[in-house]
Amino acid sequence: MSGCSTSKTSDSNVSGFADVERFVGVLPCDECSMLRTDLTLKRDVNDGTPDGFVLHQTEVDAVAGNVSSTSWGQWRIEQKDKDIYYVMDHQPQDIVLRLSGDGTRLLWAGKRPLGHQNVSFILRPADPIR
Repeated sequence: MSGCSTSKTSDSNVSGFADVERFVGVLPCDECSMLRTDLTLKRDVNDGTPDGFVLHQTEVDAVAGNVSSTSWGQWRIEQKDKDIYYVMDHQPQDIVLRLSGDGTRLLWAGKRPLGHQNVSFILRPADPIR
């Protein structure tokens, strides 16, 4: 599955997969209007298996103001039927994003909080920060 996601803005190695991919956008927030999200996914340079992530998020319009945080950890790829999911090990619960059909975007796959029923939460490719 290492070839399932490609990005024109990511650096690729000889095997054809991007060893570092970055996605930016907004995700839902229970206690704020949205989470500005900057996600960097790393892969093993030899075989393309998931090899860590860095997640920077800013809570917009939170009670304490705009609050930023950075977390990191491991991620994995899961497949259900024809859908491919990227799962980030994160507390208090995992972050689950579905790879779009064209393999260029990550779509929020979790439950939508009240007030966000008609909103699509999408992370789009961006240039990796190295």
